[in-house]
Amino acid sequence: MSAPFENKNIQNIPPLPKRRVLISESGAIELPLQLDGRSSLPDIPATKPPQDIEDRKGETARVVKRLLALIEDHRVTATRLGIALDAPAIDVVLRALEAETRREDPTPILKQGDEVQSYVLTALYEELLAEPSNILFTTQVSQDIIRYEAMEAAFWAECIAALRKKLTI
Repeated sequence: MSAPFENKNIQNIPPLPKRRVLISESGAIELPLQLDGRSSLPDIPATKPPQDIEDRKGETARVVKRLLALIEDHRVTATRLGIALDAPAIDVVLRALEAETRREDPTPILKQGDEVQSYVLTALYEELLAEPSNILFTTQVSQDIIRYEAMEAAFWAECIAALRKKLTI
């Protein structure tokens, strides 16, 4: 009985050609940095200007409203677990989000109290952190084409600051 993946036509495959190894006299291979006079690396485009949001204040308010709804959902769940998701706890989450926007490690900030409290804070943090990729902005490229773009980090930082201000924390 033959194996399930055995191929009887395997002998019809031609052998691989012999490999050629290029060695310079020093033993190192010298490869050109440019092929045909062109750089082998793509040109890095200039820094993109900030996202053009017509009603920046209105968009910020809309995002803050969405974040407040998520916080309220987590507050209800935390209450069922016997954890208070009060102003100091939300401040911890906001400090972790602010640290993330500065590309700092938020883990030490989220380690608060016991394991259950840390879990609740981390769960809220992770859900809020996912929001920039869930909120898309549209850009009319041409009459027929609309491009959808995720929220930029600078605008996300503005939204977190507005959320902090709204909560007066």
